[in-house]
Amino acid sequence: MRTGKLQLGHGLRAASLIAAGVGLLAAQAVPSLAASKIGVTAAVNPDAEGTPPDAATRVLYVGIDMQADERVTTSADGRAQLLFLDGSAMSVGPNSDLVLDRFVYDPATDTGDLAVTVGRGVFRFVGGRISKREAVKIETGSATIGIRGGIAMINVGDGGDVQSSFLFGDEMTVTSAGQTQRTNMPGTAIEAGAGQPPQPPRILSRGEITSSLAAFNGRPPGSGGRDGAGAAGGQGGNRGAAGNGRSGNAQAGTSTGAAARSGTRQAEAARNLDGDSSNDRIGAGDPTQGQSGDADVDPDRALVSSGVSGSASSEQPSGVDPVTPEGRQAGSTAGSRPPPTESGSTAEGAGGRSVADAGAERRSSEDAIADFGRLEQQTDQTVAEGSTEEEQDGLPAPSPTVAGRLLRDPVFDGIDTQTLAVQFLGDNTPFLATAEVAGGRIRPVTVTGAAFDFPYQATGSEYAVSAATATGPFDSFSGRMYVAADGSFWRVAGTGHAAGADGGAHEFILFGGTQTTLAQLPTSGTTALAIGGLLAPLPFLGGDLPIDSQSAGIAVSPFYLRHGPGIAFSQRQAGAAPPLGYQASLMISGTGAAQTSFMAGAVATIVEEGSPGSGLPALSGRLRGSYKEAGHDAPVALRSSLSSVGLARGSAVFGDAGQYLVLNPSALTMNPQTGQVTRQTAAMLARQPDGLVDTDDDYFVLAAQPGGTTPDDFLQSRTSRSMRGFTGGTGFVTTGGETGGAVFIDTGAFGSMPGGLSLQTDSANGTVTASMVLADVLGGSARVLYFGGDGNGTTAQPSSALIDDDRYIALESPTYNAVTGTGQTAKSQDLVLVTAASVDPAQLGLQPCECAFLDWGFWSGAVSLQDDSEERYHMASWVAGELPSLAQIPTTGTASYGGHIIGSVFNDGANYIAAGQMGANWNFAERAGGFEVTGFDAANYTGQLVSQDGRAIVGAGQTADAARQMALNGAFFAGGGNPVAAMGGHFIVQNASQSYAGGGTWALDQVQ
Repeated sequence: MRTGKLQLGHGLRAASLIAAGVGLLAAQAVPSLAASKIGVTAAVNPDAEGTPPDAATRVLYVGIDMQADERVTTSADGRAQLLFLDGSAMSVGPNSDLVLDRFVYDPATDTGDLAVTVGRGVFRFVGGRISKREAVKIETGSATIGIRGGIAMINVGDGGDVQSSFLFGDEMTVTSAGQTQRTNMPGTAIEAGAGQPPQPPRILSRGEITSSLAAFNGRPPGSGGRDGAGAAGGQGGNRGAAGNGRSGNAQAGTSTGAAARSGTRQAEAARNLDGDSSNDRIGAGDPTQGQSGDADVDPDRALVSSGVSGSASSEQPSGVDPVTPEGRQAGSTAGSRPPPTESGSTAEGAGGRSVADAGAERRSSEDAIADFGRLEQQTDQTVAEGSTEEEQDGLPAPSPTVAGRLLRDPVFDGIDTQTLAVQFLGDNTPFLATAEVAGGRIRPVTVTGAAFDFPYQATGSEYAVSAATATGPFDSFSGRMYVAADGSFWRVAGTGHAAGADGGAHEFILFGGTQTTLAQLPTSGTTALAIGGLLAPLPFLGGDLPIDSQSAGIAVSPFYLRHGPGIAFSQRQAGAAPPLGYQASLMISGTGAAQTSFMAGAVATIVEEGSPGSGLPALSGRLRGSYKEAGHDAPVALRSSLSSVGLARGSAVFGDAGQYLVLNPSALTMNPQTGQVTRQTAAMLARQPDGLVDTDDDYFVLAAQPGGTTPDDFLQSRTSRSMRGFTGGTGFVTTGGETGGAVFIDTGAFGSMPGGLSLQTDSANGTVTASMVLADVLGGSARVLYFGGDGNGTTAQPSSALIDDDRYIALESPTYNAVTGTGQTAKSQDLVLVTAASVDPAQLGLQPCECAFLDWGFWSGAVSLQDDSEERYHMASWVAGELPSLAQIPTTGTASYGGHIIGSVFNDGANYIAAGQMGANWNFAERAGGFEVTGFDAANYTGQLVSQDGRAIVGAGQTADAARQMALNGAFFAGGGNPVAAMGGHFIVQNASQSYAGGGTWALDQVQ
C-alpha cells in the first residue's frame, strides 16, 4: 500500500497549546471576519430570502454571509436562523420581515451594538456577548424592546400589536408611547397595542409558550411528515429507570415522551444559565436536529418539556429551528446540480445540489454511483454486477433453484474516485449454474464451466479445505469452508494457484444457497449477526493493511440489524420504519510510533431490489472509516458503499429469514419517486490527504451469519435522548499541498452550558443526529460538523442507526455540509461516529470507565472545503450525557470519581493514540477539587479543578517534573436520580518545546 510520510512534529504551528486552549475555553474568541459580514445563516427552511443593501434578493441557505442593513423575509413555509459574530442568534418564523440595522462588535472587549427592526412576524432572540454588557434593541413599528443577557420571543402582528415573551436572562424592557415596562422573571410577557403604552408583565401559560414555539417548529413542505428535530415519541424514564439495567438502579422514571430523559432538567438548565451561556461562539445555536436543552441550542424544548412551572410534559416540539429544514442543502451554490439519472432523479455529486433543488430530497453521495452504469433489468432479473447480458451469451443459464457466484482476485480494474464505480474483470462474472450435493460432497459449477468439488459438512462451523480434499481449476489451494446447519447457505474462501497460469497465487470466494424472498424477512425484533472478512481479519479490509488475525487490540461488533416493516417502497412511503443496522470495527495495536490503528463503521438497510414488487431483498448501505499504519504515516480515509453481492437474480441474501449474507462494496440506489432500486459495481476508496500521494482502491467481501455475541445489557433500553458533550483529538490540515498537524477540541466554554457536542437519539425512527463545533487550539477558524439525521426513509443509503441506548452510529449528514466560522462550506465530507459500547473496549487494550450514565466513543472524518484545503480526523474521542440544572447541583458534601482518559498526541514527529486512568475529588461547597491522571502515554499528571457555576468545570495540571502540562474542560452529568453521577470533558496537553502536543476526552463515574 502506498503511504504518505509526515514529519508531524515539525508540522505543528508554533503557538502555546495550553495558552491557546485556555484562551479558547475561557474566552471563546470568534475568528476575525470581513468587516461587511455580521454573521451567517445557520439554519434555513424553504422560502426564506435576504436582500443585502444595494444588491438583489437572494434565496437563503446555510452558510450565507449576512450583512448590515440586510432585509430578511420568510413566506408561510419559511424559517431561518441567523448567527451573529458575537454569538447572538435570531430565529425567524414564517410570514416574517426584519432588517438587520446595525451590528458593531469588538471581540477584544466583548462590546458592541446590535439593533434589528422587525416589521411583522414571530422571532426568537438568544443573546450573545453584546447583550451581556448592553441591551440589544429590537424595534417594531411602535415599540422598542430591550433584551439583556437572555432569551426572548417577539410576536408582531400585522396591525403593529406586540407581544414580547421573556424566557430567561437579566432583563427585558418594552417601551411604547413614552412609557416603559420591564421584567426579569422568566416565563412572563409584556404586551403593547399599536401606539399604546405597554401593559404590566404577566405570567405566560404553557399553552401560550407551546403556541409560540409552534411557529419555529413547523414541517417543511414535502417532508412527508418527517420531523426536523431528533426525538419523537420516545420512551419515558431516566437512564436509571427500572428496566434499564445499565446501572442497576431501580429509580422510577419521572417523565414520559420523546424528551423524557431531559424533561424538567432541561427547563431548569435554561432558567439557570449564566451570562455566557447564550451563544458564545460561531455555531452556537447548534443548527442540528433535536437539541440538548440549553439556551444556545434550543431553549424552547426545555420550556415546552416542563412548562414555566417546571412540571413534566410529554410534549416535544418537532420543528426545524434551529434545524436546517429537510430538503435544503447546506452550502449549495447555483449551477452545482449534478446530471440527472436515467429515471429522471438527480444524483448527488461531491458538492451538493443547487438552490433550485432545495425542495427535493437530498440523496447521499454514493447514490450517484448508479448513474455510471445502471444495469438493465428484464422480467425482474438483475443483471450481473459489472457484466451485461451480452457477456453471458452462449453460456448455460443459472438454475432457478441455485444461486451463487465466484469472485476471483483481481476483482476489478480502475476506479472512478468521484463515484467509486469500477468494471469487474471477466473472471468475476460467473454465476453458479449447478451445485449438486451428494455423498458428503458439493460440486458447484459456474455458467462458464468452472467446476469445483468440496467436502460438504453441514455443521454450522468452519473447517479447512485444501487441494488434498478439494478439486477445481487450480494446481494448489488452501482455505476455509462453512455450511449452514440447515444447508441453506455455504461458502468457501482461500488462495490457490490457477491451473495452467503463471503460477501466481489468487484469492477467490465461492458461495451459494437458497435465496430469501421479501416475504420471509422478519419485520420486528433485532438480530446480531457475526461478521467477518472472508479474506482479511477485519471487516472492510481488503488485505492491504498489515494486520493479521493475531494482531492485538482488535474489536469487532456484530452486524446489528433492527428489523422493521418498511422494506417495500410502498411501506416506506406510508411511513413504516425501515430496517436499520450497522457494524463497527476498531483497532488500536501497539504503542507510540509503532502503533497501527483502524476505525470503520457501516450503516445499512434492507430494500427491494429492482422494481417495486420484485420480491427480491437486498442489503444496502455505506461505509466510512480511517486508518494509520504507523505513527509517522498520514491517516487514510475510507469511503465505500455496501450491499449484498449481486447475483443472476437478486442478491446474496440466503436462509429462511435472510440470516446469511455475502457483502461487497457495490452500490444500490433508490429512486425516491418510483422506488426503483438499481445496482452499480463499485469498490472502496482509500484516500491519502491531498498533496501526499494519489488515492488507492481496495475491495472487500464479507460474510454475515447467525452467531453474533451480544453483551448482557443488549437491548435493555432504547429511548429518545438529547445529550450534550465534549470531543477532542488531533487532526491534519492540508493547504496548498502541505500537510501539518493540528490539535482540536470542541468549543465548550467555561461559564456557559458546557460542551460543543450536541447529540440526539430518536427511538421511534431509529436514528441519531449529532453536531460538533470544533476549534483548532493552535489557530484557524471554528467549524461545525454534522452527523446522521434524515435520510433513512426512501433511500438505500441510510446515515444513522440506533439499536439501543448504548449502541448507535452516525455517518455524515445527508442534509447539511460542514461549515467553518468564516462561512466556508464543505464540498465533500466523510464522517463516522460510533459508541465504544458497540464493541468491547477492553479488546482495544483500554481500561474504560463503566460510564453507567455517560456515552463515549470515537469518530473519524475527512472534510474538503471550497478553498481546496482538507481536514482529516482519525479516531478522535467524544463523551456525552445529560446535564443537570444548576439548581440540582449540591452545595455541600464531597464526592470521588474514577474512570479513563483517552486521546491522541503528536510526539517528536509521530502521531498515535494514548490512554490512561483518571481520578478526581470534588468539594461541592467550595466548587473545587483535584485530579490525578496515571499512565497517559507513560506520564502521570496532578492538578486542580474549579467551577464558577458549580456545573461547568475547568482545570490545569502537570507532570511531577513540570515537563508536560494539561488543561481540562468538562462538566457534571446526571443519571439515576443523581445530578452529579458522572464527570466528563475534553483536555489538551503539551510540553514547553511543543514537540509534544495532543488532546482528547475523559469520562468518570462517581465512586463514592
